[in-house]
Amino acid sequence: MQVENEYGSYGDDHTYMREILSLYQEADLGCLLFTSDGPQYFTLNGGSLPELLSAVNFGSNPKDNFALLRQFKPNQPLFCCEFWNGWFDHWYEAHHLRDADDTATVLEEMLTMGASVNLYMFHGGTNFGFTNGANFSDVYQPTVTSYDYNCPLSESGDLTPKYFAIQKVIQKFWKTHPDEFGPCVEPSVSLKNSQSQTHSHRLEGTVSFTESARLFDESSLLGKPIFDAKPLTMEALGQDFGFVLYQTTLTGPFEKMRLSIDGLHDRALIYLNQTLVGIKERTGKRDDEILIGLDAGQSCTLSILVENMGRINYGPKLLDEKGILHGVRIGPMNHFGWTMHPIFCNHFQSVNWTQLGNNQPQSKTFADSFSQLGCKFGFGPILLRGFVEIDQPGDTFIRPKGFEKGMIAVNGFLLGRYYNSAGPQKTLYLPGPLLKKGTNEIILLELEQMEVPSLLLEKEPDLG
Repeated sequence: MQVENEYGSYGDDHTYMREILSLYQEADLGCLLFTSDGPQYFTLNGGSLPELLSAVNFGSNPKDNFALLRQFKPNQPLFCCEFWNGWFDHWYEAHHLRDADDTATVLEEMLTMGASVNLYMFHGGTNFGFTNGANFSDVYQPTVTSYDYNCPLSESGDLTPKYFAIQKVIQKFWKTHPDEFGPCVEPSVSLKNSQSQTHSHRLEGTVSFTESARLFDESSLLGKPIFDAKPLTMEALGQDFGFVLYQTTLTGPFEKMRLSIDGLHDRALIYLNQTLVGIKERTGKRDDEILIGLDAGQSCTLSILVENMGRINYGPKLLDEKGILHGVRIGPMNHFGWTMHPIFCNHFQSVNWTQLGNNQPQSKTFADSFSQLGCKFGFGPILLRGFVEIDQPGDTFIRPKGFEKGMIAVNGFLLGRYYNSAGPQKTLYLPGPLLKKGTNEIILLELEQMEVPSLLLEKEPDLG
């Protein structure tokens, strides 16, 4: 069990490290305790303790990385705690792929050196709900919903070519070390057979939406209003994930000036008198110019919906507050007097749904009916609800085709976010255990706009 994870990337407080170690020792865990850090002297020195096994994390070049570990701790076994056989994805980036043979070659090199190896990841996963997280190098980089990681075992549990390439390497060592591993059993499953079996149980079809609601009209989703002179962070409002709606009244006269948000974490949809006038993003990919000016006697309502796109989970910017951190300016002037509503995106039981009629998802009239609801030009995001009948539950992948950005919930469980123009991910993994025989409810929250939308269930993922 790790006493800490890559702590040397953050600090060198060994008193803290020993406090963590003492908690584990008091619990009498009865297992090997170790630390794990990147392969640099400063990380190993800061994140390890002399009496514990030190492991290193890397994806390639084991010869040099293990040589550094041997110099740092010469009298211990070699251990790569995180062998990065793939990588995770951010919005606005290409889907990460790592060749199966390259992965297997590096693994074989480590095993030949007598090293112990932990595959990170062996089985990819899913950042369900709002748990996707983010990184920050030069810019803010929110992670996508999928954590497939291009793993030996895919997000949905498929055996991949990488799985079989790794299997061949392990077989080679298994046969040459029978006393350590026991008898070698030849695999009976092929990639082709495993995929055909798995995919035969997957679902496909189309979900027809029958009901809608405006997010900002639903009091059950809007938390109790909180007033303050300045905009407050999500944390100050008691909101952990999701969205906060900031509202205020602007009164003229003042010249036409630029609206600025100081400390936007992370994405803002900005409305004037219930009309969407622009979007700003912490990523820097979207920073619409919004000019506001009012004559004497005029006033308008300014509404800003801020989305937490994922907290930074590695590096020096770990303290990642969300919402509006510092304030909103009109030109050089800070504006004061705000009403704020935390939004709860998992409380759909009391939504007041309105019937959409018999429009089908593929039809132009269906899209027109949404346009009349004001998703693009009216006040706020739109909630859509539909139902799908299932004879036998199974895995599937949801494609929100024609939608722009939002999130999807199935039978009350929040799957995660989609963001079609940012990519790379285009489908959301829907595990079979979340479905039931009979009627299943699917709710979609679209934040921006739709163009002839449809919600498809497909057998194959599309991660870009």
